[in-house]
Amino acid sequence: MYCLTKTADRTILAFSPRTHKRDFKRTIDLMKRWDSRCTSQHLHQLNSRIANTAFLPTRLIDVTAVGKHRGLKLYCPPARTRPGQRNQYTILSYCWGKTVSSTKTTLQNLSQRTVGFDMAELPKTIEDAINITHKLGIRFIWIDAVCIIQDEPGHADFLRESVRMSDYYGNAYLTIVAASSSNSEGGCAVLRSIGLTPLEDCEIGGLNGDAFAPIATLFSSKQSHTKKGRTRLRICPSRSKLSYRYDQCIDNSIWATRGWTFQERLLSNRVVFWTDFGLWWDCGDIVSSEYDTEDHEIEVDRFRPHRLHLISTEKLTGYLWYEQLSKFSKCNFTVATDRLVALSGLAKRVQKSLDRRTGSTLGSWAPLSMREKPLSTPITYLGGMWSNNITMNLAWASEAESCNRRHQDYVGPSWSFLSIDGPVSWLVSEDVLYRLWEEAPPTSLADLLASPKTEHEQGSAERTAVKCVLEILDHKLVYQNDSFGPLKPGCTLTVRGVLAPITLNTKDLIRSRHDNFELWDRFIPAFVSDDTSLEISGPVFALVMTWDHRGYLFSIVVTPTHRRPREYMRLGMCIQPFGSEPREEEDLFDLDSQSEPAVIDLV
Repeated sequence: MYCLTKTADRTILAFSPRTHKRDFKRTIDLMKRWDSRCTSQHLHQLNSRIANTAFLPTRLIDVTAVGKHRGLKLYCPPARTRPGQRNQYTILSYCWGKTVSSTKTTLQNLSQRTVGFDMAELPKTIEDAINITHKLGIRFIWIDAVCIIQDEPGHADFLRESVRMSDYYGNAYLTIVAASSSNSEGGCAVLRSIGLTPLEDCEIGGLNGDAFAPIATLFSSKQSHTKKGRTRLRICPSRSKLSYRYDQCIDNSIWATRGWTFQERLLSNRVVFWTDFGLWWDCGDIVSSEYDTEDHEIEVDRFRPHRLHLISTEKLTGYLWYEQLSKFSKCNFTVATDRLVALSGLAKRVQKSLDRRTGSTLGSWAPLSMREKPLSTPITYLGGMWSNNITMNLAWASEAESCNRRHQDYVGPSWSFLSIDGPVSWLVSEDVLYRLWEEAPPTSLADLLASPKTEHEQGSAERTAVKCVLEILDHKLVYQNDSFGPLKPGCTLTVRGVLAPITLNTKDLIRSRHDNFELWDRFIPAFVSDDTSLEISGPVFALVMTWDHRGYLFSIVVTPTHRRPREYMRLGMCIQPFGSEPREEEDLFDLDSQSEPAVIDLV
């Protein structure tokens, strides 16, 4: 816990009808202080770039004349713009809900909106965002419903604009997030509950301050002793409490479940979250809350575009990337095929960072404190994965009790997490992903069977070993438009590996998908089905993939498609111990050192 600033009145701003105007002004003043502090103290190069950018989106809303009749105007900047503060713009991230037709820019009202239109045509969330932008003294704001033509044939304007999200969010001066509104009518400045955390001076007497230690730390004001021996104190939530509230208000908000907001947040340089618990500021270096003080900021480690050069290549394309994909898989999409489009901006930003590391000198892309050598081989984005660790891309599984289903429309091949509608996780630990960030040389099955199997059987030097049995021979991805966009049927992954028949029949396998399985904690023989509704007839095989130092075999469970020779589709993931130690559980499959690897196509 820590003390509030010297501000006399720091109660929660309720944004009730009676106090809304006053509370709105106070909140804008707070945002200006945060902005000023960030501009002067954090990442001077970044702030200089976003303050003086020459980049502007295709269309913007000019808010200069807010409050006047037809005071809003859809502005189409010239092809070339000059750097300067007049180019600053904010951007709104929000939940659409059932957006009314009057909100959208269409071919019919486009010409009129370039002349001028009224705020009355827009819902509350967009109205609030425009007012926030105007009060901050920023001329432009970008809002998708207004700045993208919504009814162009073939969604042509949407397709053109959606691939530019990396530039749009990456060059915005500030991203405004309406985190507590489930639709565009909810507003940014929502009604708050005063009972959540009243922050004000109070008098407590006759009690030992230590008794409050679990919930608060009490600080005496300058005149600590008042009449009758009472002490005048201030109470403020602790850093841990603020961090918890940050997670509750933002990470678990309705806004965070929307698929498009995932990359909008990660691509933004600076974000201000409007929630029903107050205001939060996240500039990638710190997180501040409406109840925080300048002297007690919450330090966080966030995935941010302007910090990618600080992240090692192995982490950027390995564990950290899969950590983001796991979060992304929990997001909801109205149109399933939008998934790769909604990830494309982030992928482009990472690809740009990787390209700068290829064949370059250290100083051109990374700080001198970083001792990573330039990449000798380019790394390419491949529909949600990276070319340097394709094997690890396969080590995902549907999360326990998720009841995932495979998409009815084609979103990705069966071996890709994109094929599944629901949350997934990668079933290998962070240290294993680090050691496999570049494709490990395949190990023959005979060598694997002859090597020590568990940590107890290995010497200390061998305990970091990771053996990869599956060999990636070729990959083929078929794109609808560009290499960052949606995929079309025909994507294949050609591999060489050992196919071991699974002894359980298909019905028993599906029925037992959650038995004896605790993710990340304890691996014993278990099968995790990608699609819980799937019914299969025919043989099922374990395609052995990797073995790690803990003695666990990771295998992809596959079945023949019977459409083409050697063509298989993925059903799930299989994990079982591998070693000589006795155990009660029956293995799902047996390995034979005489088994010859097979070349198959995964579709």
